[in-house]
Amino acid sequence: MRAPVLMCLTLRYASGVPPLEEAMLASRGDAYRRYQARTGAIILPRLGRAARG
Repeated sequence: MRAPVLMCLTLRYASGVPPLEEAMLASRGDAYRRYQARTGAIILPRLGRAARG
């Protein structure tokens, strides 16, 4: 059970996601904010939500 949690944390916080999001906000502004609102940084936690949806 620890491995999936560790993988998720690594991908979200130790990868290039935060710097990429910052750059996208600077270049695309509100359009990227709207994209962020409907899309998760990592898709896996949203699969159950989409399947019920």
